[in-house]
Amino acid sequence: MEYEKDDQQIAGKLSQQFEKIIWSVNREIGFYDIVGIKVLLCHSYKEFKDLKELAGKLPDQSVAFANPRKKSITLQNPKNMPAKSDYYQILKHEYCHILLRQISSGATIPLWFEEGFAQYFAKQWNFTKEVKFVTSALTGNTLDLNRYKYHYPLYNDRIEMFYLQSYYDFKFLINKFSFLSFQKFLEKMHRSGNFTSSFYQIYGKSITQFLEQAKKSIKSHVILSVFYSGFGLIWTVIPFLLLIAYIRKKIKMRGIRKEWEEEQIPEDVKGDFENIERDSSLYGTIQQGIGEGKYYVTHPEYHRCFQEILKINPFPGTLNIKIDTNILNSLKPLFKPVVIKGFKTQTRSFGSLECYKCLINDEKEGWIIFAERTTHPDNIIEIISEYKIVSKDNKIKVTFIT
Repeated sequence: MEYEKDDQQIAGKLSQQFEKIIWSVNREIGFYDIVGIKVLLCHSYKEFKDLKELAGKLPDQSVAFANPRKKSITLQNPKNMPAKSDYYQILKHEYCHILLRQISSGATIPLWFEEGFAQYFAKQWNFTKEVKFVTSALTGNTLDLNRYKYHYPLYNDRIEMFYLQSYYDFKFLINKFSFLSFQKFLEKMHRSGNFTSSFYQIYGKSITQFLEQAKKSIKSHVILSVFYSGFGLIWTVIPFLLLIAYIRKKIKMRGIRKEWEEEQIPEDVKGDFENIERDSSLYGTIQQGIGEGKYYVTHPEYHRCFQEILKINPFPGTLNIKIDTNILNSLKPLFKPVVIKGFKTQTRSFGSLECYKCLINDEKEGWIIFAERTTHPDNIIEIISEYKIVSKDNKIKVTFIT
């Protein structure tokens, strides 16, 4: 643990507790292969704030954050944290992020799953959160978590519901399919390094199908909460809150609710945030190719780059998709490509490639390839994947991911 001399006492307590946290979480999940985690205890709020800004777009209320790649946790000094913060619970939450990424073997994990996992094993659910979740759900303010696979919502009220619903969906997954199935899923993901395919193989449904099922179950959860809210002294406040929420839902105009759902961004911050909430998906139709893609995908040098740089063994061929160039041009600047440099052989030269990681039909991972030398028009993109992609109606959805 790194800390300043003035923080030696609190650092000592955190360090002792952190050892217990690692042991207890690993034992509960059944995974032990993780060592060398560094914890940085910030001395001042300014130090933490500066480091948080360097880490990227994190919720304003964050008091700690993890860097799974570096196996490090940055923690705001307890003296600067909000009142009633559970420091050890926060530390456990951040450790869960690192542990999950270690288990995943580099798989792309949806943000709702990651935050649900961290909250569930950090034991961060309580009565207050249950009340907030039920009242928000009763007013129809549940979220489509598919919109927030790889980034947090923009507004604070949505961030709170995102955390609540992520926990609910994760707990729903455990309760519906058993903890044993969850452990099997972790094992399969650890071996394959692919979240999406492992999820489908263990649970028998796509991530989108599961999220739809979980969202429908919230209604039953709310009804049961209303029923049980009349029993026990601790629940006496809930009927009143639920009644208020029900009245609010009835008087809300449908147009206002729809506008809120689409989350219009104020003009004064539009320049900085206008693309954050945008659906990062392209919708197109599969186009018949002439087999040229197979030649390049199976070329020894390109194939080596795909394996070493993109970490995939691609299906021999490319998938050609006709898309809207306006949407494509608006999405590309939001994501950083992986570049494969061009090369020369004794007979000819080969151009460089810009590769963008993507999710195909919300299920299978792949890469959108923009070749320096191509015969395709601008409205045709090429995709490579480990899987042979088929579609009965030739319609396809391609989502940029990080």
